Amino acid sequence: MTRTPQQAAAEAIFDAYEARNTLTEAERAMKPAELAAARAIAAMEAAAQAEEESNGWDWAVVEVMGHRRHVGRIREEERFGAKMIRVDVPIDGDPVAKGWRTHFYGGASLFGITPCTREAALKANKPYEPPARLALPRREEDDADPIPF
Repeated sequence: MTRTPQQAAAEAIFDAYEARNTLTEAERAMKPAELAAARAIAAMEAAAQAEEESNGWDWAVVEVMGHRRHVGRIREEERFGAKMIRVDVPIDGDPVAKGWRTHFYGGASLFGITPCTREAALKANKPYEPPARLALPRREEDDADPIPF
């Protein structure tokens, strides 16, 4: 029985994963061609999800002439016949539940842009939560012993 080049490549990929000991039990039960196809599909789905999430957006701290500071996702847009930066700031650090606050600025008004991660931007926009107050447990009133000492 002759093997096609695709089958040989799939078996080589299977052997490489087996040599690195990175296969799960379910993947070991698969045929080499099925494993190669499953890994390729997973890689394509991960790339598509990453592209969909970024969609041209970057995360950054934007300072406007030193007077205003926004932390959120940014991208360049053309508005009113001029290039502008769009800054979407997550409201209370939760864009899914509360949405975004959008600001547009012209390039000349920018003081600085510092790239950051998504997690850092969301954390920077969370409202202040005061630490829990320490409370001592209430003392049970005991009629037999009026002196607490």
